[in-house]
Amino acid sequence: MNIVLVPGFMATKSLWDDVISDLEKIGPITHANLCDGTSIRDIAQRAITHAPESFALIGFSMGGYVAREIARIASSRVEALVLIATSARADTPEQIIRKASASEQLRVSRFAGLSRATILQSLHPRNANNIAMVERVRRMSLDLGKDVFIRQVALERDGAWTGWAKLSVRRSLLPLPKTNCGASRKPRSCGPASRMPNSLS
Repeated sequence: MNIVLVPGFMATKSLWDDVISDLEKIGPITHANLCDGTSIRDIAQRAITHAPESFALIGFSMGGYVAREIARIASSRVEALVLIATSARADTPEQIIRKASASEQLRVSRFAGLSRATILQSLHPRNANNIAMVERVRRMSLDLGKDVFIRQVALERDGAWTGWAKLSVRRSLLPLPKTNCGASRKPRSCGPASRMPNSLS
């Protein structure tokens, strides 16, 4: 089975380094590119263009929004959908304002990578003092750079699940609570063509 991996906000394909060897045993890997595009839909369409004819789709964090959109647009090509540490909620007005402010400030300043405070929000509390992990996340953001940060922070995260019930994926998988590494241990199947509730975090 082909697998398409969709990373999260300011994350590179090295996000998957700890699990890539296991995933490669399942099938060939394609990494979705979140660096270009002006909307979640735009990024999803670009990813579909470079994806195999059929594939399992794994989206992490912001990549979950992109994966969901990929599955909506190209449902007949998606054999399985896995969403990790993501949400079904749209951005709140406060989040939109905060993101716009961060973008404007950065336009006139130097980008030094994601701050420690920002990184810790995405990690399990047990990893608060894991210097290597914090630095690994910061390094990914530095590798992507200022322009990608500005583009990604401006993306509108839509909470609508229009068309979810019509998806023809063979098995759709719900996001689960984060473990100590910030991801889910065991995906929970909700069966084909099930509806994702907007209340999930």
